[in-house]
Amino acid sequence: MPYPGFGTVQTIPQHKLPRPSELVGQYAPNEVLKGVTKLFEGRLQGTESVQVSKLGTLWLPDKYGNIFTSEPDVNGAYKDLQKVAYVGPSRPLGHVSDAHDNLVICDASKGLVMLEQATGKVVILASQVSDDSPLDPGSVINYANDADIAEDGTIYFTTSSDIPVVPNAFGFWDTYASFTLTMLQGSVTGRLLSYSPKTKKTHVLAGDMFYANGVVVAHDQSFLLVVETMSVTIHKYWLKGPKKGQMEVWISNLPGFPDGISQSEDGNYWVAMAGPNQPFVKALPYRFLRFIFAWLPKLGLRPATKVYGMVIKISPEGKVLDHLMDTDGSVVNFISAVTEHNGRLFFGNVAGDYVSYIDTK
Repeated sequence: MPYPGFGTVQTIPQHKLPRPSELVGQYAPNEVLKGVTKLFEGRLQGTESVQVSKLGTLWLPDKYGNIFTSEPDVNGAYKDLQKVAYVGPSRPLGHVSDAHDNLVICDASKGLVMLEQATGKVVILASQVSDDSPLDPGSVINYANDADIAEDGTIYFTTSSDIPVVPNAFGFWDTYASFTLTMLQGSVTGRLLSYSPKTKKTHVLAGDMFYANGVVVAHDQSFLLVVETMSVTIHKYWLKGPKKGQMEVWISNLPGFPDGISQSEDGNYWVAMAGPNQPFVKALPYRFLRFIFAWLPKLGLRPATKVYGMVIKISPEGKVLDHLMDTDGSVVNFISAVTEHNGRLFFGNVAGDYVSYIDTK
């Protein structure tokens, strides 16, 4: 990993610095998420998100590159895990099924890949930006993070940083190390991209994001919502209309660090909050402090971090409608994605050894 010399630590632009809201008012604490049901505890490691098929089958990648499934039971529970594929070496992150039930996966080192339903083969869709892209032509796709598919088949996806994800001593590709160095180096290099299955072209739509993360296509297909984790902000990127190709803030000053974003079944959107505001946020404006913090793990020191479990429901206009919490994270924490299926919310967990769900009906 590129542990920084002081010269590589960048000044973070003022408008990119996180300014999280307090947990008051519309974000007042509650304990709804203490009622989650955990699945496969101790048997899944770092499952970023849960994909649910039309028939209710759960698709579950782990941090070692394995893909598992679990079939629904008649009583609403789930059958035992079945390993169906290996897509490594590397780490699968956000994933979504296409119209042919192929699994499109953001792979932290390989780019955008597809697990073919019919053959079980892993196909690389995009590892490099096309030469005719208006932004960053020919550049390498590093740290692909999340994806969604529009009705016309276009795949929209994010790359979080230009700092690569590499294997660690524990045998998996360490996205958290890349995230931490992205933050401490002030690497504002996240991007939003598109891939066309028809033309096989990959274009960069927007850049200069402080850790681009979740992405979702709007219910009416007119815009995308794109998470910028380190700025605690979500952006709207217009796909249609007079603002086509423009980006604007959808919601800002979230009460912690957002991760995945997805459609809810009632026309709104769910946002997964990976963690609350942290003490180190106050140090981000200061290059020297970030340089020191980056080296602490190498010295056997690791600053304490706070945890919680939290997801937020937001309207298409960017208004907070509801939120569910586990305020101390004692039951569920590090929620990285939300998937709603038939009134049940499934939660990915990027740092834990389980996934979970809660029924809303």
